[in-house]
Amino acid sequence: MYLLIKKFIFVVLFVFMLFDSGNTLAQKVSDPAVIEGVDYFYKAKFPQAIESLRKAISTGKLPGDDVFAAYLYMAFSQMRQNAPQDSVDINLVAAIKANPNIEIDGTKIPPDLFERFVAVRKSTLGGLLIVTEPGAASAILMKQDGNEVMTRYTPALFTNLFAGPYELVIAKDGYKPQTALANVSASRTDTLIVILNEKKNTIFKKWWTWGSGLAVATAIAIFQKTGKKKEKEGDLPEPPARPKP
Repeated sequence: MYLLIKKFIFVVLFVFMLFDSGNTLAQKVSDPAVIEGVDYFYKAKFPQAIESLRKAISTGKLPGDDVFAAYLYMAFSQMRQNAPQDSVDINLVAAIKANPNIEIDGTKIPPDLFERFVAVRKSTLGGLLIVTEPGAASAILMKQDGNEVMTRYTPALFTNLFAGPYELVIAKDGYKPQTALANVSASRTDTLIVILNEKKNTIFKKWWTWGSGLAVATAIAIFQKTGKKKEKEGDLPEPPARPKP
């Protein structure tokens, strides 16, 4: 029993050290079936590893880090079984989708497995650099399904994005917000330059303020010059004054 517990702890710690996310926090794997599958892999029992990992995935209840590990070691076990490359890549992509920010430590796994993971990751993910004039604007990037919202200050670099369309909103105090549809391509980082326009009163408001003021000033000037309003058409003139004796 002690040996089993010791082996369990060793596998958990090894998997803990193997994964390294973009924010440098190590990933935890907790599901017993996933841990068992990883253990079978390192014992070169690849059919048992695939069976255990497939069983864990089929529950549909694994947390994100466990999903990543399950698909990753499924792919690694398939590679050791000389499975078709398409099948291997499908599982690698599934692992990347579970958490695109996780990077694995290439010093702790065989080079061929690590290189294949890196190649698939690069061919699956892309990036977007947002530059604004002026800078220090808020860049909000949203997946069209609304499941993920990312915010950066410009110049803003968004990495580890899956290829496809994203909605972009640029906002800065004193400037008109701008929206755009940004298309991310796999295997590359594209740059989008956005020129922001200052907020100003509309032409209508400016014209109305200037025009109405001119009209009032003109009316006052005319009234002061004539001293009285124009008589209405049809009014009879007043009778002449009686001559003085």
